[in-house]
Amino acid sequence: MVQKIAYLDCYSGISGDMFLGAMLDAGLSLDTLKTSLAALPITGYQLISEPFYDKGIRGLRFDVVMTKQEQPTRHLSDIVALLKT
Repeated sequence: MVQKIAYLDCYSGISGDMFLGAMLDAGLSLDTLKTSLAALPITGYQLISEPFYDKGIRGLRFDVVMTKQEQPTRHLSDIVALLKT
């Protein structure tokens, strides 16, 4: 079995949509991501991934589209609690 490792040097942060676009472009299945996120008690969103070209460079654009207008305000402690469920 071949192990794949990604090294991220995010000394000044990371953009979530660009990171997930890169992971999907590197081989992560969108269906796998959707299945994993479906385990969380969060609704009202749709995941979209599509290839794009900009100035001759190909990439994969990833976006989270909110399908419900009202979403609860969540603080870090709320997000940590969701992830522990």
